[in-house]
Amino acid sequence: MTGGIGGVHYGAEKNFDISADLPQIAAHNVAVVCAGPKAILDPALTSQYLETQSIPVIGYRCDNLPLFYCRTSAYPVNARLEQVADIAHYLSIKWSMTLRGGVVVANPCPAEEALDPQELDTLIDKALQEATTQQIESQALTPFLLARMTELSNQRTLQANIALVYNNARLGSQLAMSYYTQHEH
Repeated sequence: MTGGIGGVHYGAEKNFDISADLPQIAAHNVAVVCAGPKAILDPALTSQYLETQSIPVIGYRCDNLPLFYCRTSAYPVNARLEQVADIAHYLSIKWSMTLRGGVVVANPCPAEEALDPQELDTLIDKALQEATTQQIESQALTPFLLARMTELSNQRTLQANIALVYNNARLGSQLAMSYYTQHEH
């Protein structure tokens, strides 16, 4: 369980900046419950990377990949499942067939805390412009963007982050129990 997965950074076609968690998800049998990729990363390239690395994205009660603070995007999930037991069953089938690799379980931010996609785009654009002006890049970029977006949103991104972590912990624990129960002998 995590808040959000990493992803492919803007400009990755030049600098190959891909979050370290993605290759690890592809290489290990894990189910990563998250609110999608971090919103400050490139959603199109992240979605392509997940597909290229054969990392299925299961939407828990959603049709499109959520983008952390935002409940949706233009990028469809591989399958929508409504019940936790169905996700556990999917994992059982995948791993029993010796299909190595993880699964991303996309769990959107709770609606009452989520940001509107256009508002989120505006916050990201403003924070990115400020980072460029201040020549902030590399490892300093992500912490700067997240802090700046918290300030620009009057703490709403922080509130959404807290809500989605609790939401993911709830789903992750339910999924673990369901998977365990299906494998009791």
